[in-house]
Amino acid sequence: MNEQQQTWLQQQERLVVCLASPGLEREALDLAPRQHAQVHASAVSQGGLFSFEDEVLAGLGEEQLRSRPGDEPNSIAWLLWHCARIEDVTTTLLIAGQLQVIEREGWLSRLKISAQDVGTGMGDIQVSQVTSQIDLDALRAYRRAVGGSTRQILLALAPEQLHSSVDPARIKQLLESDVLGQGAEYLAEIWGSWKVGDLVRQPAIRHSFVHLQEAQEIKLKMAS
Repeated sequence: MNEQQQTWLQQQERLVVCLASPGLEREALDLAPRQHAQVHASAVSQGGLFSFEDEVLAGLGEEQLRSRPGDEPNSIAWLLWHCARIEDVTTTLLIAGQLQVIEREGWLSRLKISAQDVGTGMGDIQVSQVTSQIDLDALRAYRRAVGGSTRQILLALAPEQLHSSVDPARIKQLLESDVLGQGAEYLAEIWGSWKVGDLVRQPAIRHSFVHLQEAQEIKLKMAS
């Protein structure tokens, strides 16, 4: 783990403290967009910050993005798709109550895959299908679009919203859709029990960091 990643984790710890401490909400809202920007391509924020995603994807071509070396259950392409879907659902739908990014501008047809769930609980065959079929240029563009949408949502949040519960109607909408997929219905219960601040910190931000670490490990395996 390099110095920038270690600094990111330290700031993540501070974000946890701020979200749990009354009176520190504004600091949390200052930290969150910065943390989010660093787990997305630098083009999302254009703020000149270190980008973990840019670092991981540097030098990788189509073969590497679709590769599952050794006993790896996922490819880097699948991880990027999964991160984008989780973020789209939890931020665009659950926090903002907006139509998911994937449902706008023809993303489903552009991605060239039939799956539109979040990927949690997918088996080997499904992971292979997404990995082999997804359009990589569209995938990167979709992830940037989700990142841009989330950034606008984070910048618009008011301090008091961080302590708000998720609207039950949005959880109901989630369960009535195909978003969760078979075996991932439990996520609705988890997300429904969280505050908005929890959704900001975990699925909108930390989730991508964790899977970018996984992607980095896959990259190292391919290089060895």
